[in-house]
Amino acid sequence: MSWNDGPLQSWYDIHEAIRNDLRHVRTMAVDPGADAGASLIEAVQFFLDVLTVHSMHEDGVAFPFMQRHGIEIPKRIREDHIREWSTAYDVRVTLMEIHALDEDCDAGSAYKRIRTDLETLEEDLLTHIEFEDRELIPQCEARLSIDDQKVLVTKLIGETPTWIAPHLMSWMFSNISLEHAAHLLEAWQSVLPHATFLEKARAIRQSVEAPIWTALKHAVPILRELD
Repeated sequence: MSWNDGPLQSWYDIHEAIRNDLRHVRTMAVDPGADAGASLIEAVQFFLDVLTVHSMHEDGVAFPFMQRHGIEIPKRIREDHIREWSTAYDVRVTLMEIHALDEDCDAGSAYKRIRTDLETLEEDLLTHIEFEDRELIPQCEARLSIDDQKVLVTKLIGETPTWIAPHLMSWMFSNISLEHAAHLLEAWQSVLPHATFLEKARAIRQSVEAPIWTALKHAVPILRELD
């Protein structure tokens, strides 16, 4: 996986989290569990929410910003997003169908469609993300100044919908490595106003397990200010 220090590191990291979480929900879909699939429905719906917001961030914020700075965005990237959104729509409809079934109805065929659609989505996404990591993000790192990269990150954070923002950090830090989490925090520290950074750090402290927070404090000493 492409991965580097700097303001745009979080772009690589969210791609890592998307890959890991999609692998997780695909595993859940193999055996929906004893709670009539409620955990699967919740996990898949949230994953699709994250994916939708991320794709909109790229199409509505990151890519126009890149184009204004002379970086060409292939038309097929937006087409990829629309195709992935269509698959995600089918998954959401099937999840609703499962949730609305009467207790005596067999949901086996619906779960099978979920598994098939998630497999299709994963194949599509892996190719799509690999291209962005290999071709697009490195162009930003090479051709945008650090200040411009910081502006882009700030714009992306500012356009995060309020209904999902409180849950994103818990999701992110649950789906990336500890090393990448520490470097992501350092990148945020370099971009965000101090008070804003500490606010985000407090939310992380509340959402992760104590051993993870202890390890993050060791790796990123500024977090000790919250003790």
